[in-house]
Amino acid sequence: MKSRKKTGQNILHYVIASSVVIVFIIAILGGYLFRFYYKKMHEDFYKENSVYIGNIAKMHGNELQILQDISMQIALSDSARFLLDEQPTKSAALKKQLNQYRSVNQFFDVMYCYYQKDQYLFNHMTSISIDLFCDTAYQLENYSPSEVKDLLCAKQKKLLVLPEETIEGELVYFYDVQAKNVIYIYPVAPKYDTILIFFIGADHYDDLFADEQENTRSTWLVYDGNIVTRRGANEIEDDLLISELGGETGQKQVKIQGKNYLLTQEIDEAGFSYVALQPMNVFTDQLRTHLWGIGVLIILCCVPTFLLIGILSSRVLGGVKNINRMLSSEGEETYDLGKIEVGIRQLVNSSEDMKQDQMSLRKSRFIRSFLQSKYTALEILRRDAADARINISYGFQMVGVIGSSASGNEEKIFEQILEFIQNQENLDGYGIHLVNTNQRVMVLFGESEENLYQAYDKILRIGRVHCDEFVVAVSWAHRSLLNGSLAYLEANTAYDSRFLVDSSQIIRFTEIGQNSSVSNYQNLRSRYMVQLENTIRVGNEQEVEKAIHDLCKKLEEEHATLLTFRLLYDEVLRFLMDQWNGDEKDWNQVYNVFTLSRCLTMEDFTSLLTEACHMILDTKTDVKNHQSELVVKAMEIMQKTYSDPDLNMASLADQLGISPVTLAVEFKNETGISPSDYLAVVRLERAKELLRTTDQLVKQVSEAVGYEDDHVFIRRFKKYTGKTPGQYRKESQQ
Repeated sequence: MKSRKKTGQNILHYVIASSVVIVFIIAILGGYLFRFYYKKMHEDFYKENSVYIGNIAKMHGNELQILQDISMQIALSDSARFLLDEQPTKSAALKKQLNQYRSVNQFFDVMYCYYQKDQYLFNHMTSISIDLFCDTAYQLENYSPSEVKDLLCAKQKKLLVLPEETIEGELVYFYDVQAKNVIYIYPVAPKYDTILIFFIGADHYDDLFADEQENTRSTWLVYDGNIVTRRGANEIEDDLLISELGGETGQKQVKIQGKNYLLTQEIDEAGFSYVALQPMNVFTDQLRTHLWGIGVLIILCCVPTFLLIGILSSRVLGGVKNINRMLSSEGEETYDLGKIEVGIRQLVNSSEDMKQDQMSLRKSRFIRSFLQSKYTALEILRRDAADARINISYGFQMVGVIGSSASGNEEKIFEQILEFIQNQENLDGYGIHLVNTNQRVMVLFGESEENLYQAYDKILRIGRVHCDEFVVAVSWAHRSLLNGSLAYLEANTAYDSRFLVDSSQIIRFTEIGQNSSVSNYQNLRSRYMVQLENTIRVGNEQEVEKAIHDLCKKLEEEHATLLTFRLLYDEVLRFLMDQWNGDEKDWNQVYNVFTLSRCLTMEDFTSLLTEACHMILDTKTDVKNHQSELVVKAMEIMQKTYSDPDLNMASLADQLGISPVTLAVEFKNETGISPSDYLAVVRLERAKELLRTTDQLVKQVSEAVGYEDDHVFIRRFKKYTGKTPGQYRKESQQ
């Protein structure tokens, strides 16, 4: 009883000491949380302002780039440097060019082009004399007509920006120019005798400076020491702000009119300064709110912690009694540390066995995935190899296929092989068992080709000790870690030739006469893979089957080796995997490098490839139902009007009511191919059909599919199919 009482007191003392430590930890945690929240919120406050200004600078910089691009195009075309009275016909071309800029622009409301040696300004519709432009067409709030004329006639090499002001005049409402505008006067290099005048409405800057914190933050656009425009709530005079600005991008705290602010400034290459000013009390208010939360959190942690300590203490005392009873055969409450140690050792040994089994499973999974080339990124491959504790950094990798007649001794042989690999300093690897072929597949990683051949030679000798029929066939020594399936196909091809060569030595893929297969495969891939890929993207089942037929026919004509069409099938299936949108389990039934190794005839190859392509076309039909209405409509227009030679991305975007950039981005994101490439595929697939089914001349076929120049058509057709239209027609009719 005394022993039990003393033990209970010791535990109670431990509980009290633990409680004090926990309270101390909670206090430290509270201080840490305060510092953490303060630092984090301070960083977030600065970062949010920096990101806000950075986004504005980026968007405005892109818009300025548009103006610069227009200026460069005007300079290159030299379409503006003429006198209207002497060359009136050039005005139509200039107005057409200006109209193109205006139609695709979302930045400026209207633009004018002025050749300073003439007396007329041009926009997208008409021309106007400079006197009429300054006196009645546009009347600026802060500039007189004579001042405006002087600005327009002055020869300058630098962008001139007139700050936001009210504009009135006869053409303001005619061209739907907003009441308030910022005017950009852009000189055209290199002669600087032509200027471009852009009117940017106030609504554009409302959108550009749109801010969820507009009630507490003000934003300025500054150029050449002058305020171009501003938005926000603070009533701070412009001169006070200008005096605080520096010459570099950055953030700092400033004090203006007795109040602390965070000033964020970013300067772009064009000399524009983007400035945001937000009171520091916004940060302190946010911090105060979170401090209340920290205090409540500490209280909520302390109260249940003591309750939990009390509950756990009672359970610990009860657990100690129960352990004593279990350890004592007579149920006595004694402490037998020997029994506890034995029990713990048993648990540790059981855990070690489990870890070894788990590690073997990880190694097997990694090797299987490696051989099936499921890794598309080296980072993921290296991560999984590290998890499986396989060193793949030696520089070379070689796959070996092992077959034996050692019934009952396979595991013993495999254990000795693994022990041999583990004892090597510059070698690592693992193997898996293929039940359906009764083969072992080993993957070794070594520092040289000779090192790997020596290792497999040792493996052969280990196997020969236990059985007479032990065959080892190996692939090339590959440097790329993403060629697992290729290396397996090479090793398996070498293994298939075991009855034709001396199998008492290592069967090397390099020695079985397959060296020409790779180059033969590259030639077939470059000529026929593009055709098959494009027909699958378009989704034409008939053309897909025709492309498969052409590919198989060429394989027969070339007397392709077993390895060649295995490699080609593996390449085709990699492309199809990118197009696949169905269940991964269904796909694995078709694409499996171990199933591919049993592909022995052209009929096997054709059957597997056709099945995979049909699965892709079925899933593409399902995916098409989920594509955006914009992409579907664009496809329908191209499929219906492909014969129109004027159909291009600009006209297609006009029909859809969007910009060409928006069309290109959304179409590429949805389909994986650009709209212009899609249109080219539609036209060329239709041309193939006309060449096969009609007697039309090549020029007629060219015009029928939207190509006005038959030379361009012939060049693109040959690039697409590898044949001229005449050659294609002749071969299809044979």
